[in-house]
Amino acid sequence: MDINNNFNLNNISIDFVLKILQDYQNLANENKILKNSLKNSTKPKKESLKLTPKFYLTPKISNIIKKC
Repeated sequence: MDINNNFNLNNISIDFVLKILQDYQNLANENKILKNSLKNSTKPKKESLKLTPKFYLTPKISNIIKKC
């Protein structure tokens, strides 16, 4: 009986330690994800380059400019 109780207690304590290790691993993984997202959010973002419209001077446009 004592041996069975001892094995049962060891099994319970092993399960408890495994549960703690799994929780720790989950927290470590979540921490990595949060750190990476924080790094990505603080990086200077490249603003999308907006192309400026190009205006070509055609004879018609140059006449309009001269009139103004």
